[in-house]
Amino acid sequence: MKRKYTYIKSVDRLTVLMLSTLSLTTLVNAAPLYPIILVHGFFGSAEQWKPTTDKMQKYYGWELSRTTQICVNRHPDSTSVAADLFFQFPEPSHVDDSDLFAVNFFNWMEGSTWHFNSLHLPSWSQGHSSAPFKQGAALAQMIPAVLEQTGADKVILLCHSMGGLAAREYLQRRDETDQPRWWPDSTHHIHQLITIGTPHLGSNMLNLEVLFQQEEALRDFRYSWDSILSWPPDSSRDVSVYLFGGLESSVPDAYHDRDVDCNGIEGEQRVIIGLNSYQNGLPRDNHEMPLPDDVIYSWIVSETLFKSDGVVRTDRQFLPNRGKTITTNSNHTWFNRETGDLAAFMLALDFPDSTLGAPLLIFDQTYDETLWQPEQQLDFDWVRLPPGTGQLLVDSGSTSLNSVWLMYHDRTETHQIESNRQQLIPITNDTRPPRVCFSGAALPDGWKHSYRFTAMP
Repeated sequence: MKRKYTYIKSVDRLTVLMLSTLSLTTLVNAAPLYPIILVHGFFGSAEQWKPTTDKMQKYYGWELSRTTQICVNRHPDSTSVAADLFFQFPEPSHVDDSDLFAVNFFNWMEGSTWHFNSLHLPSWSQGHSSAPFKQGAALAQMIPAVLEQTGADKVILLCHSMGGLAAREYLQRRDETDQPRWWPDSTHHIHQLITIGTPHLGSNMLNLEVLFQQEEALRDFRYSWDSILSWPPDSSRDVSVYLFGGLESSVPDAYHDRDVDCNGIEGEQRVIIGLNSYQNGLPRDNHEMPLPDDVIYSWIVSETLFKSDGVVRTDRQFLPNRGKTITTNSNHTWFNRETGDLAAFMLALDFPDSTLGAPLLIFDQTYDETLWQPEQQLDFDWVRLPPGTGQLLVDSGSTSLNSVWLMYHDRTETHQIESNRQQLIPITNDTRPPRVCFSGAALPDGWKHSYRFTAMP
C-alpha cells in the first residue's frame, strides 16, 4: 500500500512523549528532505551508486528502491525519442515507496525482451551512451512516478557525469511555443540539482579512435569534434551543437546518427539551442533556455590529475553563474570514484547556513541532517517552522549538536542540547512562527552521523 512520503510513520504523539529519553532511531525511519533520484553517466549503470546508497542506508537509514530500468534506444532503425523511449509498469520499471531511487540506462531490448547490464556492440548507441536529449525525456517519466509513489511534491536529482546533462535537458528544454518541454503539469518538481564530474561545458578526453567513439553521448558532450587536446572554456573554439548551439547539419557524420534533437530527422538545416551560451566571454546557462531560478544548484568539482578528474577538465565541471561549487578530489571512475563520494554529497545536501533559502518543515515529518562543513569550525542549519507549531522534537544522536536557536520576530531563544538525547522544545504559537537554527561543531567525520527533528502542532 502506498504511503505518503513522511518521515515519522504511524507514531502516536503521546508515545513520543512517554519515550522521550529514547533515540528517535527506535521510533521512526528518517529520510532526506525530499526523495533523491540518482542518475548515472556515460558507460555507467545504477550499480555505480551502490557504495553511496549502502552508506546512506547504514548511517541514516534511508531506504533504497529497486533499480528502475528505462530503455531510451529501443529501435536500431530509429533516432526518435518518441519511438525509442520505453518505460513500463510494474516491471521492470519498478518504483517502490522509498527515499532513494536509481535509474538505469545500461540496458537494451530485442523486441519485447529486456537485457540488463549486458554489453552489446550494435550499430546504434547503447542506452548508457544515448543522447542526453533522450535521457532528459526519460526523467520526465521517472520523476512523476516517484512523486506518485512517495506523495512528495518535489525530488532531489543527484547526478554523475553525463547524468547531469540529462538533468539539465529536463530542466532547460523548451518546445516550439517556448514552454517547458519535459515538465509534467508545467512544473519541474525539482528542489535541488547536484552534479559531480559532469561535463557541463564539455569534455574532449574520450576523443580517441577506440570502441564506442560513435555514440550519441560523445557526439553531444565533446567541445571539439576531433581534437584530444584540452583547453579552458573558449567561446571561439567550443563547437558542440548540443552544448553551445548551432546547425544540426554541422555535426560530422562519424557518429551513429546526427539527430541531436531526436526528432527522427538527421542532419537538418535547423538551429539547435544549446544548454550553454557565452556572455562577455564567460560561460553560463543559455539565456534563451535558462535553468529555473527556484532550484538549488550544487556543482561538485573534482580535481585529481592535470586539472581534471581524469575525464572532465575541472573548469568545465560547473557553471560559474549559478549555485554553489564544492571541491573534492574524487577520481571520475576509478578507486575513490565520484559516485562513492558521500562526504561531498552530504555537503551539497546540507541545510542552508542562513535564513535565506531555509526550507519550510511539514508537521510530523522527521528530518535527517548532518553537521558537516570541512572548512569551518561550526555548522549552522536553518529551517522554517510551519504556522501552528507547538513543539519541536530534537534528537541529537551521536552528533556534536549542542544548541537550537529560535528566532522570533521580537526575540531569540537559545536551547542547549545534550548528546544522545531526545528533547522537546516548546514553541510559542505565534502568528509568525520562529525560524530555527541548529548549531554544532563541524567534525571531520560529521557526514557519517545525523541528528533528527520533527515539528508538531
